[in-house]
Order: sequence, then C-alpha cells, then structure tokens
Amino acid sequence: MRSTERKIEQLINTLRQKNDWMTTQALSSALQINSRSVRYLVSLINQEGERVISSNHGYRLNDVIEKPKASDSSIPSNYEERKKYIIDQLAVFNNNISISEAVDYLCISPYTFNNELTKIKKDLEPYNVYIKSKNNRLYLVASAVAKNQLIMSIINDELSKASMNIETLQKFFHRVKLDQIQQIVLGIFAKYQYYLDEYSLLIYILHLALRIEFTDYYHEASYSYTIDELKKIANPEIVDMVIEIFDQISTYNSKATFSLDDIAEASLLMTTRLLKDEKSTQIAKDIVKIVGQDVTDLINEIVESVNEIYHVNINSERFMMRFAIHIKNLLIRAQNSKTIQNGQFTNIKNEYPFVYVIAVHIAYVISNRYNVTLSEDEIAYLAIHVGLIIEETTEAREKLVCIVVAPDYYAIGKKLCQKIVENFDNELLIDQLTTTYNDDIPQGHGIDLVVSTVPIENCSFPNIVTGPFINENNVEDIRERLISLKHQKRKTIYFNRIKKFMKEEICRFDVDYIDREETITSICRDLYEMKLIRDDFKDALLKREEFASSSLRNIAICHTLSNDNISSFISVITSKKGIDWGNNLVNLVFIISLEDKDRDLFNEVFSLLGLMLGNDKVIEKMINVNSYEELQNVIMYYL
Repeated sequence: MRSTERKIEQLINTLRQKNDWMTTQALSSALQINSRSVRYLVSLINQEGERVISSNHGYRLNDVIEKPKASDSSIPSNYEERKKYIIDQLAVFNNNISISEAVDYLCISPYTFNNELTKIKKDLEPYNVYIKSKNNRLYLVASAVAKNQLIMSIINDELSKASMNIETLQKFFHRVKLDQIQQIVLGIFAKYQYYLDEYSLLIYILHLALRIEFTDYYHEASYSYTIDELKKIANPEIVDMVIEIFDQISTYNSKATFSLDDIAEASLLMTTRLLKDEKSTQIAKDIVKIVGQDVTDLINEIVESVNEIYHVNINSERFMMRFAIHIKNLLIRAQNSKTIQNGQFTNIKNEYPFVYVIAVHIAYVISNRYNVTLSEDEIAYLAIHVGLIIEETTEAREKLVCIVVAPDYYAIGKKLCQKIVENFDNELLIDQLTTTYNDDIPQGHGIDLVVSTVPIENCSFPNIVTGPFINENNVEDIRERLISLKHQKRKTIYFNRIKKFMKEEICRFDVDYIDREETITSICRDLYEMKLIRDDFKDALLKREEFASSSLRNIAICHTLSNDNISSFISVITSKKGIDWGNNLVNLVFIISLEDKDRDLFNEVFSLLGLMLGNDKVIEKMINVNSYEELQNVIMYYL
C-alpha cells in the first residue's frame, strides 16, 4: 500500500505542477505506469471527493478543492509573510490580485489589509515600483528595469536566507553523504594538484550524488558520454582521476549499483572547469561539440525566454557548459522515461520559491520543444542549477573575479587562496588556482584580475604580485588596489552599455553644417544607406523639431516621437563653430533612434549620458574631440 500512496502523491504533484489538463498517456509516461493504473489511482483519490476531474482533455486538479483553506499552515501568518505573498503574486507571477479574494485568503480584515498594503507600497518606492488598484484588483506599475531590480532583490533574499551549499542540500539526499563525496574528490584533486572553483565543485558533487542516489532510475538509459568517450576528449591524468573517484566512492557506497560510465558522464561537468597549467587543457569549450546543435539551440531559447519573462539573465559563459550538459542528461532521462521522481526534492520549491518558478518555466520550454513531461523532482533539481548560477553571477558582478598563480600549488597555492578568502571575501571571487599563468586560458571567462606570487610578463589583465603569505602590512595596500580595480570594472560595464548604441560609423566630428535641417538631412542620408532607418525617419525628426526644439544651451538631443524604429542607435555630431538650431547655436548634437525592445537598457544608458552632460567640462571635451577613439576616451574618463 505504501507504493500506491507514493504513486498517488506523485500523480497529484504532477497535476499540480502542470496546472492544466494532462492526457492519460502523459500521466502514464510521467509516472512510469500503464493507463489502467492511472485510472485506478484517480478513482482512489476521488473516494473522498472529486479532487481530480476528468474530461476528453484528460485529467486536472479540481481548483475548488485544491484552494487552500484558512487553516492551511501555508497561509501567511504575519505582515512580512503577507507582504511577500502580495509582491510574489504581482511581481513574480505577474498576477492581478482581487482585493476581496486576497482578504479572504489571508484571513485578515479589510482594514488590516489596507493598512498593510500602505506599508508595502512605501517599501516598494525605493525600487520605483508602485501598486495601483482598479475595479477591486491590484496590479503593478513599474518599468522592466525597476521590476528586474525588485525581482533580483527577492531572489538574493531567498538565496541569502537558504544558501545553496553542501550542508543545506544534504537533506535532499538520503543514500549518500555529500560531504563524504566532497572529501574524496578534493583528496584526489590534491593528489594530482588540480583546482576546481567552489561552484563547479558543488555542481560536480551534486551530479555524482545524483548518479548514486537515483541509480535505479538510470539503468537501461542511454549515456551521452561513457568512460571511453571521456578518454577521447580529456587527458589521461583526468581519466585516472575519474577512475580513482569511482573506486573510492564505490567503496563507501557498496550497495549502490552505479557504474564507471555513470561517474564518467557526471565528470564531464568537472572537466569543463578543471585547470592545472597550460599543458593540461582538458576539453573543447565549444558547447556544440559537447551537447550538439539541437541542445545548444534549446539552451539559447531558455536563456532568451527567462530573460524576457522574468528579466533574469542566466547567460554566463562560466555556467553555460555545465547547464548545457545537465539539460542534455535531463533530456536523455526524460526520453528514456527515467526522470527523477520520488518526492525528496519537493521541498526546494518551498525554500526557493522564485528560483523554482524559473525552473518551472524552463521545464515548460523543454516540454514544448520535445513533448516530454518532467517530474517535480526533476524540476526541483533544475532549480538548484538556476539558483547556483544566479548566486554565482551575483557574486561575480559584485566582486572581482581572479586567478591565483602559485608555482608551488600544494604548499603555497592553497594557503594563499585561504588567506585571500579570509581577508578579501567581500572583494574577490577565486575562479582558478594554477601553477603557471597562460594568457590563453582565461580569455573570455570574465576574469578581472590575476593574483600571483611571481611577476608575470605580458599579462593581459591587471595583476597583483604578493608574497606567498599575505601579512597585515600588505592587506590594506591590496585592498586599495582592489577598490580602484572594482571602480574601473564598474566604469567598463557602463561604457560597454553605451557602446551598444554609440558606434563609430554613425558619428561625425567638427562638421561645417549651417543649420539643423542640413544636419538632419545629411546624417539621415547616411543612416538610410546603412539601412538603420526607414525613409520617413528624417521627416519624423523634423516634425518633432517643429513641435518643440530639442536644443538646450549648446546641445541638441534630437529624436522622434515614437519607438517603432527599425534599429537603436545614438549618432554624435560635433561642430566647433556651431550649428544654427532654431533659437540656439549648438556645438553638440545627438541623433537618437530607439526600438521598443531596447527601451529599458536605453533608458539606463541615457541616464548615464545625462549625468555626464550635466558637467560643463565633459561637454567641452566632447565638442573638441576629432575622432571616435577620442570620444570613447572622454566618455570612459568621465563615467
């Protein structure tokens, strides 16, 4: 009977996650049972009321019975919980809330609800996010950028309260001990003098644990990579490490039936990040070569969709390979009806609700593309990956990402890394520890800095040379250098955003145009030839100028009254002698075109330019530049 109860729980969870009609065939596939068993389970569930309804569309949960009652322990019980519920509904789930239904669900009086709503509105003001009401319903008013900042605040709050690490994730595994696997892996890494960054290490340990924990679900499934395949793409030393990891883990988990091929496939994740020195390049970094074009296209679709729907960017080069391999293996499990499904990951959606929502969306994208159904456990495991990349990219954005170089890896390198973490944990994120520096290794991996115990020649990144043991005397010197580098990193990020719109081929310096009509006509002729504008763009600019001149002092910021243009750009025109612009003589002209899809990023860029143009010294410098390179230098300097 215990097995039947577990299947009943799995069926209910599957329907709850789908939140729509599911055919008998889809349920059979998800639960790995036949159609007759599906009908039998539904009949058992409905003995105490029609909890599952049926039609020619299949099955779905009865919304009336499924609606939480006031006695449900999940109902928010205090202001902070009710605040989180309302913000989640409006910002995360994009729902408009019925005020009367919210009062009923939260089990509070209308008076209390209105008082708390006033406090919530005030709490959201710093984000430029506003709650409005119409026809007894609440809805959110905010720009995409403001909403994005609010959502990231929610996510970071989730992750800070329940950080994803070995200790917090152990409760989701019953057969294996994560710290035991970590000890084995780190011991073998130390023996071969290899280093793996903390996020990649955690992902690797989770995948090894998954293979052991769910060994019953994997047998008879196809492998994307076997040990023989690993031998073709990894050097012999790595293959030896994988075999040793398998042997030692097998010793501690003798009752589990996982194979060396299981460990080899999981280890592919490790080889994409594991580095030792320039002689040990392990594997091609091209995702297509590892997972194929179809999965690569799926990954790109997932990244774009998550960014569009939730304004969360999970496109990180340091993460994509690991994520792609996970998706590849997830698809193999689903297509072989081996999807993880035993209920032990379901608590993840309670501890990381918004991260779980994103994982559900990713599962929806996968389901639409491949016509497969993923279990709640599979989605929850996907949520771990999503949470880790958000946590990782947040740290990489807020900290400087560094490579540590120490010729004596074992005696000095690890101790130096430990000192760095102790003294600069808020400033530095260690990406790699290596015995020798190779300028080819870190290119394109988001590296900001190299910390080395020896001088490095021809290093393309800022670098700090320190002794093998950081002492109190040089901690402050290093911290001052880090503050300067962090400021420079922030400037570079802003500058790259501006460069997206301001390009060399559409800028003109020290022109001799007489008036604004000649200026607009001339630049629009060039823009049209470059296919950046439609033929009505010039007339739209002139119409806008007739309505109200765009000049202010000696600057003109000229744009149309709509956002339906075919491309986004900022064209900069300078004139030392000045251009007659209606009532003003202007020396600096911005011609602006904006596509609707770029509105939010453009607003941020334009705000940055606005701050610069409030400085008379910046305006003077920009007027006197004679090339695009000089213009870039001025912008970079004054950001």
